[in-house]
Amino acid sequence: FTFGVTLISITKCVFDLGMAGWISDHVPYEKRGRYIGIIEISWALGLLIGVSAMGVITALISWRAGFIAGAIGITVSLAFIAARIKTEPHEVSSRIADDGIRLRGRAWLVVATMFATMCASQCIFITFGAWLDDQFGLGALGIAAVGFSFGLVELYASVTSAKKTDSWGKERSIAIGCLIMIPGGLALSLVSNNLVLGLLALMVYILGFEFAVVSMLPLATHLVPKRPGSGLGLVFGAGTLGRGVMSLVATRAYESSNGIALPAIIGSTSAAVATILIYQYHRRGGLVHE
Repeated sequence: FTFGVTLISITKCVFDLGMAGWISDHVPYEKRGRYIGIIEISWALGLLIGVSAMGVITALISWRAGFIAGAIGITVSLAFIAARIKTEPHEVSSRIADDGIRLRGRAWLVVATMFATMCASQCIFITFGAWLDDQFGLGALGIAAVGFSFGLVELYASVTSAKKTDSWGKERSIAIGCLIMIPGGLALSLVSNNLVLGLLALMVYILGFEFAVVSMLPLATHLVPKRPGSGLGLVFGAGTLGRGVMSLVATRAYESSNGIALPAIIGSTSAAVATILIYQYHRRGGLVHE
C-alpha cells in the first residue's frame, strides 16, 4: 500500500511538471496566471467530484474499489490527452529573451515560500479527517460531503486566480492568499469544538491556500531563464518536502493535544512565515528577470 501511494505521488508530480512546462512553452508569462488558473480548476473539480465519489464508493463497497475507479479514470484521461496534445516543439518569446539558466539569489525566497505554504496546508489536510471523525463522529460519507464543500471553495479560488492573478500581480496574489490563511487557522483553533463554525474557518483557510498556490505556479515557471521546468521543479520539491516534514509534526501535534487546535496554530504560523518570505522577495525586486 505504501509503495502504491508513493508511486501515485511521484507520477502526479511528473504530470504536474510536464503540464506546467507545456503551458509555459505555449503561453507568455504575463498571461500565464490566467491559463494556469483555468487548468487548476480541474483540481478543484477533482476534489469536488473525485473525493466525494471515493467516499461514496468506500462506504458502499470498499476502499479498494475506490482506487480501482480512480485507475479507470486516469486511464480514460490519459487516452484523451494522448489523442489531442501535439508533440511538436513550440517557441515562446518570453523564453527566447531570457538570459542565464540558474536560479538566482532572491528567487530562492519563492522556493522557501512554497515550503512554508505547503507546511501550512499539510497541518490541516492531514488532520481534519481525524478531527471530523473523533470530534463529531463523521464517517466516510460525512467526510465525503465535507470534501464536496471544500471542492466548491477550491473551485472559487481557482476561478478567482484565473481572473485576478495576472492583473493583481503574482507576488501580491500569493501574499493575499497566505494572509487569508492566518485568520482562518486561528479561528479554527478557537472554534474547533463547534462543527459549523469549525468548517467555516476551515473553508476560509482552504480558500487562502488554494489562491496562494495557484498564483505561485506561474511565478515558479519563470524563475529560471529558459528552463520553466527547473524553477517549477524546485518549487514543487520544496512543497513536497514541506508536506513530508509537516505530516510528522502535525500528526504528533494532533495526538498530543487531542484535537486540531494545535495543528491549526502551527499552520497559521507557517502561513505567516510564507507571507513574510514572499514580501521579502517582492521588496528585493521581485521577479529576477522580466
